[in-house]
Amino acid sequence: MKKINIILTTLLMSVSLVACGSGNSSTKPSGNNGSSVSNIVTVSFDYNGGIIGENDPLYIELEIGQTVTELPEPTKEACIFQGWWRGDVQLTTSLPITEDIKFLAKWEEEPPVEYDGYLIFFNLDAHVDVTVYQEKTCLTPEEDAPFYQTRNSENDEMSKDDANIYFSIAFDAGYELDLIKFEQSDGAWPGELMKPDETFSVTNKENCYRVTRITANGTIIVSSKVKA
Repeated sequence: MKKINIILTTLLMSVSLVACGSGNSSTKPSGNNGSSVSNIVTVSFDYNGGIIGENDPLYIELEIGQTVTELPEPTKEACIFQGWWRGDVQLTTSLPITEDIKFLAKWEEEPPVEYDGYLIFFNLDAHVDVTVYQEKTCLTPEEDAPFYQTRNSENDEMSKDDANIYFSIAFDAGYELDLIKFEQSDGAWPGELMKPDETFSVTNKENCYRVTRITANGTIIVSSKVKA
């Protein structure tokens, strides 16, 4: 009887060993390229408002330690692409990838283009409204323009030659003109401010002011006062 028990015990131990050995020898799932999943890392791209091109990926899968050989180069209106970043780390074609990671597209606002005319800004008090005439025919620009460009006095084209700007002033009820002057940047020649009665023959507008002989960017300052 003892001999039978020994045989049974030995048989059960053998079955257990076979079962454990079978579990340890199972292979890990493979990726698309046949490599072990544990050897694959993913590089993800956040375009941060940029335009994704037809061939630009949202992510790339690599084996651990490999590098991204070709980087997407997105575009964004009025911005310059500054590369792919995660914190202080920039993604380059020489950076080994060792873990799943996401990089963010970094953008810098594009500097303004070189303008054809000098840039003229307005400094107005709360009771003053100005309409800028970009041409002698008094065509108004878009509303809330941040600045206006000077124009040539002869051909009305935006220009820094014989530069002029035309504008009219309106006041809230009960207010009138207190001060109007033109200041050019960097202490440049201040130009010449002409009142409506001096510009009528050119503009055919009774309330149209003109600053002429402008030689630099500048600011037109207008303030009001309560009517006497």
